[in-house]
Amino acid sequence: MTSNFRNILYIGTIDSEHTSRSRYQGLHKYSKRVDVLDVKPNHTFLGRIKFKLFRGKTNKLDSYFEELMESNKYSLVWSDKPTYLSPERLLKIKENFPQTTFVAHITDDVLQVKTMINEIDKVLSIFDYVFTPNKFNIAEFPEINFIYQELGYDHKLYTYSNRPIVDRPDRLSFVGHYEPAYEDILLKASKVLRKTHFEIQVAGSGWWKSTNILKTKNIKVIKRGWIPLESLKDIYNESILAFGLYSKVNRNKTSGRIFELSALGVPLLTEGNPIIDKILGKNYLSNDLLEDPKLIIETLKDKNLLEELRVEAYKNLLASKSSWEDRTDETIKAIRSE
Repeated sequence: MTSNFRNILYIGTIDSEHTSRSRYQGLHKYSKRVDVLDVKPNHTFLGRIKFKLFRGKTNKLDSYFEELMESNKYSLVWSDKPTYLSPERLLKIKENFPQTTFVAHITDDVLQVKTMINEIDKVLSIFDYVFTPNKFNIAEFPEINFIYQELGYDHKLYTYSNRPIVDRPDRLSFVGHYEPAYEDILLKASKVLRKTHFEIQVAGSGWWKSTNILKTKNIKVIKRGWIPLESLKDIYNESILAFGLYSKVNRNKTSGRIFELSALGVPLLTEGNPIIDKILGKNYLSNDLLEDPKLIIETLKDKNLLEELRVEAYKNLLASKSSWEDRTDETIKAIRSE
């Protein structure tokens, strides 16, 4: 495919542990030169406080961004981290470079981001295009030129495991941060499986908040805080089923883990909806099964069924073209058509 951007500036992290790297890599087919303004997120509590206090006008990122624009006059700016830019400097840069196309990609609910960064809607309104998986935000912020785009996965980081279900421990797993809705599902599953040999493992940040999870005998919180990618994959690939939960706080209808688990070949238990059905078909177990203890236990014992689900979900995922590189292609196609 011929490149039609003279040069591109990518703002985000290209750390190998982050899926944003895949979007950065996808941009290379559209330009021979893709420069990086690297933004490395700090997952510590202190890091988050420093980000809130010292971003914007006092952040060196703004100045460096302007220097890069002055020196290189990029034809496309793609920001995976619009929260790191101040509206004042971004507007100035955009006015100085009217020939540049400014694109932002945001996966979080803007209303939730505003609780920490009040001016995020002002920042996003300056971009020519903002791609989001949150349909609520599209209606709530008409001043932002939102384009709906679903989440995705890094097809190079998340690869299919050939280990069959029959060779895996009878374990159900969840890796992710604490949310009350996540807690409810995990506790419901633990109650249903209490008198069986099936075990539940949980890993991620914030689970110290849930005394109910911590004191439940058939749930083990095996790792806390940020979970490295290889540890995450090891946990899931040692499971016959994973909880494909998506955030009620962010008002999502999917989550990155739904794509990633299907790419790994791990069967899902999730709350289905038309978006998930379009991506995976009906190749998952519904949360509704937890309402029927006998049926969910019989289903977990049926290793042939679980094997079929993981194989078919993977096939459907590939056919859906949902990798982040595919999403990058969608983005470029969308802005070309405008």
